Amino acid sequence: MKKKNSLAILGVCAISVLGCKEDTKNNKTEASESKASEPKASEPASSDNASKTKPNNTQDTVKESSEKEKHPSDSKVMAKFSDGHTITNHDVSKELSKLPDELQKNYSYSDLTKIILEGKINEYLLDKEIVVSKFEDTPDAKKQLEKVKTGIEQKAFLGKKVKTASDQDVQKKYSDLNKEFVERKETEVLLRHIVVATQSEAMELIKTLQNDPKKFQQMTMEKSLDAKTKAKGGELNYVRRGVFPKEYEEKIFGSAPGTVLEQPLPYEDKFSVVQIGEARLAEFPKLEVIKDRIIEMLKAEQILGYLKDLRQSKKVKVMDYSGKEMAEPDRKSNDLKDEKEVDVTKIDINRVIIDFGSRKYTVKDLKDFCKENNIEFLMTSNPMIYQQIIFQVCHSELLKDEVGQSGIQNEADTKSQFAEMKQNVLRQGFIEDQVNKKITDAEIEKTYREIKSRFPKGEIEALIRLIPFNSQTEAENALADIKKNPKKFDEYVKNCKFKDIRDNNGYLNATKNAYLTRKQMSSGAASKVLASKPATIVSNVVEHLIAGASNIPYAVVRVENKRDVQPPRKEEIMKELSEMTKRRLMGDFMKVLQKKYGIEKFDDNGKPLVEESDRINNLDDFPTSPGI
Repeated sequence: MKKKNSLAILGVCAISVLGCKEDTKNNKTEASESKASEPKASEPASSDNASKTKPNNTQDTVKESSEKEKHPSDSKVMAKFSDGHTITNHDVSKELSKLPDELQKNYSYSDLTKIILEGKINEYLLDKEIVVSKFEDTPDAKKQLEKVKTGIEQKAFLGKKVKTASDQDVQKKYSDLNKEFVERKETEVLLRHIVVATQSEAMELIKTLQNDPKKFQQMTMEKSLDAKTKAKGGELNYVRRGVFPKEYEEKIFGSAPGTVLEQPLPYEDKFSVVQIGEARLAEFPKLEVIKDRIIEMLKAEQILGYLKDLRQSKKVKVMDYSGKEMAEPDRKSNDLKDEKEVDVTKIDINRVIIDFGSRKYTVKDLKDFCKENNIEFLMTSNPMIYQQIIFQVCHSELLKDEVGQSGIQNEADTKSQFAEMKQNVLRQGFIEDQVNKKITDAEIEKTYREIKSRFPKGEIEALIRLIPFNSQTEAENALADIKKNPKKFDEYVKNCKFKDIRDNNGYLNATKNAYLTRKQMSSGAASKVLASKPATIVSNVVEHLIAGASNIPYAVVRVENKRDVQPPRKEEIMKELSEMTKRRLMGDFMKVLQKKYGIEKFDDNGKPLVEESDRINNLDDFPTSPGI
């Protein structure tokens, strides 16, 4: 699906999604936020964000558009409805000005105006259908509206519990964070790179530079396709841990200055040859850079303090699945990170996990909560995720009584916020109600057939067995031993300590269907594995087998079989298929509505917009509401 279309379809009305600051689906309140975003150790001390190796090179952005384009002086109709309603370029420009800067950087002006226009059209059509169908009076709509209303009221209530942070409070918090940062003694490393078009060109360049690293600046001027860094000898910026995947991070921070990485890094649709520069002790960001985030942290701490006091005054107990009382999440301590996951399928659904005194909250209640909020209940098998969710539930339940007694629900600001959110909630609920009726096995099968038809042909995937190692020396010694006596491969497999990533026979993911495609492997691993014949040992140690993963640093690999890449089995991706089907049907549904109302569309110069070919032409294809 094209990026610009998916935004309009997914959000139903693109503006509601692109500009909305509230989470209408999950209705998160400040009570559910266990902590504010702490300044990251990997954040540069300056506001320059050049440490990212994938810069944003948008050619045609809103910011590059002329002021005349952004604020047309004369009103022009961009959409005309059969009932006489119109949408003008002023309507579109007004919404365009509300969009976050990040979106304006990532999308062209022409694309954004089309998305916004589509969103405005969809808003108007949905509002008409909501009225005709009396959707607001349905039980589902009432339930969703009540949920959003509760969230707004709780947020407003908690907002009154927060005192404005003084400059002294901010300075003290900054000093505390700075002290913690200094104690960690983080380092940062300067990176330089040369961007080339192909992987083979990158590998050839790496060989040249490994023989003579001093040629890096010369090669940058001669070969680099990155105009921004070329004039500076390829210099990017200082980077800290957490920016790169683990396997690259180990190389970057474990290599001497002047070292050229053995493998190129993906860079947009090109390849980046990276040289390690000098290292230095990292500096904490300046106060002015992170002041707003510190204020949010102080706000969150006050809210959490209030909620903790509220729990204690009500003598509420929060338990884990074993019945042991839990402490609330804390950014400084990570006591649960080493806890084993729980088999939630075997937990008694009547077990009490929150004791409010007069009432009990059970595992069954939590399952219902997860279902209502589109959370996978199985995720709660992770102790840290369970901790976050169960305290969110506890706080939300406690706040219901407090909010009711406060009368904040009757205040003008609270009512105004709910009024602003209400129509978006109804629009989303209405279209989901219509589309959910249409998600059948046949529609899911249709989506699956479309995926298979677009699957790449002529690509190879390999079924492998492997022996992972933590060190390159161990892997090379084992490979040499196996080359002398291939039967020893099975002995190494049997004695291997990496039991969590492969089965006892050495198959990845404990299944013989675990074929790996080129994209699933790191570039170096893919070239070695796919070049090997079936039923043979790969002739060299394979480094970082899985792309973007660090759990297999080195491996001796045996290729068992190779075949053309196969699409995933339908049953393996049912969740994704259902979501993709839903998105497709949302788009189809809006096309039905637009045809019904006979809409004409124009660009901001008054020229008719050319529509993409429709897949649905029959208006009777949807058994929808009486209004349709």
